[in-house]
Amino acid sequence: MLQNIKTEQKKYLTLFEVIYKKYKPKLEFRNAGITGEKETTQRLRFEIYHQEIKYVDEAHCMDEFDDIATVYNCYYKQKAIGTLRFIDSDEYIPEMLQTHPALRTILPLEKHYLEVGRYMIDKKHRNSVFTLPVFKYIFEKALNLGVESIILSCAPHLIPYYTKFGFKLISDKPIARKYLQAVDDYPMVFDFHKDKGWFNALKILLPKLNAIH
Repeated sequence: MLQNIKTEQKKYLTLFEVIYKKYKPKLEFRNAGITGEKETTQRLRFEIYHQEIKYVDEAHCMDEFDDIATVYNCYYKQKAIGTLRFIDSDEYIPEMLQTHPALRTILPLEKHYLEVGRYMIDKKHRNSVFTLPVFKYIFEKALNLGVESIILSCAPHLIPYYTKFGFKLISDKPIARKYLQAVDDYPMVFDFHKDKGWFNALKILLPKLNAIH
């Protein structure tokens, strides 16, 4: 079973490599906990999550899950343009499954997950050219950890965006988030050994990338 999952992961990552060689803005990912850059994380979340899209108030740009997660800042030409965090379910129960135990009937705790949270890119760089290397990094992280699935939650208007990368809705009902303001949050999953969606996603993504260059 695990060998089949690893084979699928390598297939997906190979597909990323094919496109990434042609469209590759050189992004650098820094572990904010190790490099002492959590102030940069705070600033990015404040500017994007609070000021721009108004998802959270200023006091909750950082939360208690940052203490158990690994937080990364994304740099382009030495400028921080985005941030995201990972929770490895082999180390901690993912935030989604802690705050919404009912989801455990769909996402059993016995499985190995990589939860992606607080993923954001600033407005200037929010396009496919920069999105692809971020997702490549997410899939590389999943491959290195040997997870079975990647889980995340997103606002309704972002569902088509994640669907292009092969994610599927777990539930058509939004999940409540303690600090989110005036936005619904929907759980999604990419299941490596069941989901072939990313192959079809390439057909959508490639024309978009070609249109930019």
